[in-house]
Amino acid sequence: MTRERCPVCGATEIEELLELEDYPYAGNGVVAKEHAHDVPLNTLRIAFCHGCGMLFQAEPVPFDAMMQMRERQPPPLPMEQTRVELFETEHFFNQLRRYAPDGGRVLDIGCGMSGMLPRLAPLAYQLTGVEADARAAGLCRDERFEIINERFEEGLFEDESFDMVVCRSVLEHAEEPLPFLGAIDDVLKPGGLLAIEAPNSERVFKRNAFGGFSPHYQTYWSVSTLRFALTSLGLDILGGYDESYIGMFARKVDVDEEPIDPLPPADIEEAFEAVDAFLNRKDEIADEMPAVVREQFAGPLGVFGAGLPAVDMFFYCDIHDHVGLVATTDNSRHGGTLAGTDFEVRPDEDLFASDIEAVILLSERRQDELLDRLKPFLDRGGRVLRFSPAINIS
Repeated sequence: MTRERCPVCGATEIEELLELEDYPYAGNGVVAKEHAHDVPLNTLRIAFCHGCGMLFQAEPVPFDAMMQMRERQPPPLPMEQTRVELFETEHFFNQLRRYAPDGGRVLDIGCGMSGMLPRLAPLAYQLTGVEADARAAGLCRDERFEIINERFEEGLFEDESFDMVVCRSVLEHAEEPLPFLGAIDDVLKPGGLLAIEAPNSERVFKRNAFGGFSPHYQTYWSVSTLRFALTSLGLDILGGYDESYIGMFARKVDVDEEPIDPLPPADIEEAFEAVDAFLNRKDEIADEMPAVVREQFAGPLGVFGAGLPAVDMFFYCDIHDHVGLVATTDNSRHGGTLAGTDFEVRPDEDLFASDIEAVILLSERRQDELLDRLKPFLDRGGRVLRFSPAINIS
């Protein structure tokens, strides 16, 4: 069903910006080998709201379809074993401790992959985690906290029963974000803290060439739109950060306090221009890439990064025949298949033992770390193709 209103502000002044037919509906971009040929191809449609600057899927993905995407992915691993997102997790936790209550009941929504419960366990909280994915829920079962394998929604918990709610990388998957946030507000006690984090779409549009949109993201958040959504519910924003992920920490005001006025979104037209420029840049690079690859490289290329940007690059660019392997540092994806391709995802060490001539580096936020990993390859004369955000070869 096509949305006729913005899912955040309810405005009808919405414009469809993108329509990609036969796009792989594959969650995080990697599927288990046995599902390599089961990935559905659908039309990905993205719309922009001129009322608040929100970006969202024009046709929301039903919850069952969202869970099927996750089930086709390789089995998840505990965060400490994946070798990724550890810096972001520690950063979120350190910021959280600045605002967290001294004790009480804590709910972690999407606890399977958030990495928060083990970090909070030593701090004398009564901890509950809720996780819709049974495999992910199994990763964090521990006698120190209660794990509920269900979808978080209105009525799952009693009203005003938690002193703090943690929600990392979940909001963007919610089909209806305001009711989802409203359900969080309901279970918070007056004075309770919401600690929330979501991918920063603005940063992607300014600094990336590929990725940006994904079938398993229902909404795409900026600092402005997340601040607007939280304050529209009457939450008082205490602080946060604006990096590859947006972190915000907000308090539920008490009934005898002065209500919080919504903070109106800022620079809506500037936000529209940024995403429009991103889409135009992507088209330009897709046109240039095949010729650049043919002219610059005689041997096969490697792709360093097995996620949504890699899926997007192969969807846009006709370079499949020039790529020899796809690798990642993320242990949970090794042995899977990059959606929309026949490439098995391999450990990054395989890059160093291969005969590839150059590596396409796709991650914007981890480039320094990945370049350090590539040092053996670079020391033997290997080259790197990056997007900064235009094509750059070194």
